[in-house]
Parts: sequence; C-alpha cells; structure tokens
Amino acid sequence: MSKLFWIVVAFLVFGAYTIKTAYDFDFEEKDDQKNFIVKFFKWVGQLFGNLKEVTGLVTHQEWLPETNETKSVNKTR
Repeated sequence: MSKLFWIVVAFLVFGAYTIKTAYDFDFEEKDDQKNFIVKFFKWVGQLFGNLKEVTGLVTHQEWLPETNETKSVNKTR
C-alpha cells in the first residue's frame, strides 16, 4: 500500500511542477500563489472526474466468458 501512496504523491508533485512551469508562476507573488492553487485543484478535480468515468465504463464491460446454456455432451467413443 505504501508504494501506491508514493506513486500517487509523485504523480501529484509532477502535475504541480508541470502547472507551475507551464504558467510560469512566481510563488513570491500572492496572485500567482492563488492562481496556482486554483489551477492545481481544478486539475485534481478533472482527475477524479476522469477516474469516475473510467470506473463507470469498466463496470459495464462483460468480463466473464460466455456460458453455454445448453449442456450438450458429445457421447461418441
């Protein structure tokens, strides 16, 4: 479980770094700090929305093999 935690943390840190560099935010300025926080949490919200959508698609898939309802037995020897 701890590996999954660190993978998620690394993914979020990478996303935060990408947002910071893409918008060239200067964390010394209050406006840039606020804008970064808004963009970051908007991105996290999109992640959860995408996860919800993918989970919904996965649950509607047929994962089990088809079963033969007529149990025909081949009696040739």
